[in-house]
Amino acid sequence: MLPILALALAIGTIGAGAPAADAAPTAKVAAKKKAAKTKQYKRIVTLSPFLSNAVARLGITPVAIGDTISGVAQHRRLRKVRRLPLAHPNGPNLEQLIRIKPDLLLSSPNWRTGTPRIRRQGIEVVDHLEPLRINDVSPAVRRLGKLLGRTRQATSAIKRIDRGIRQARTGIAKRPKVLVVLGVGRSTIAFLPNSWGGDVVSYAGGELVTAGLSASFSAGIPGSFAPLSDEEVLRRDPDVIIVVPHGNVDAIQSTTDFFRNKPGWAPTRAAKSKQIYISDPNTLLQATDDPGAVIRKVRSEYLHN
Repeated sequence: MLPILALALAIGTIGAGAPAADAAPTAKVAAKKKAAKTKQYKRIVTLSPFLSNAVARLGITPVAIGDTISGVAQHRRLRKVRRLPLAHPNGPNLEQLIRIKPDLLLSSPNWRTGTPRIRRQGIEVVDHLEPLRINDVSPAVRRLGKLLGRTRQATSAIKRIDRGIRQARTGIAKRPKVLVVLGVGRSTIAFLPNSWGGDVVSYAGGELVTAGLSASFSAGIPGSFAPLSDEEVLRRDPDVIIVVPHGNVDAIQSTTDFFRNKPGWAPTRAAKSKQIYISDPNTLLQATDDPGAVIRKVRSEYLHN
């Protein structure tokens, strides 16, 4: 007969061993259940440049993408993909979308007004993955990879994104005062620091001159734009002004011409040194899956730092 202590230890050892024997099968079952929960989407529509490019980099070709990718480098998978016209504030034409028969629509907050009516057609909509700032890009790609069952590809993409951001920020030699504005008709609307464009300029070494402005413009991300008078522009006197023309396609050229030689800005350092630049309509207004490239572009073309 075993002593009481030895017997207790033996029983304890046997008891501890029993769950271990079942651990491997239990883990396998859990892994299978997790895999089963990852829905396989076969017909994906993406509406923003970021979502379209990110999905393509994960190895998936969307059946259609929003026609907002002009001015943004696009993945080769997207070159022959159908473009969907988008109209504020609802996004794609519902009848066109129904004919495409997507099982997943990747949208963004810009088009959220149209989300309920799309869901009523039985189309699954995800509209919360669009990055609002540069630091949101990698987490958004990670969540997208998990949603689409492409976590390995997402991990690889994130490494590239983070490396690109680090490299794009090296060697900043000067930090000019910068004003970034959304040109709508003849209205001047400033990008605030919490906007995508404002964040890009800050990463590129520019010092935004919009501190203290009250956000009240609803385009893009709520709370990230503010109206700005010519008097306020003169008071802040930026070294560089970057204008992002915005509006209907047929009005872009007239908006560009107006802001390129805006009389009220003539006394600013930016105007005197001929550093008023016109950006394309999308690069600073919408997120991209390659923020490092946008930072390099801003440094090279506008800040020269």
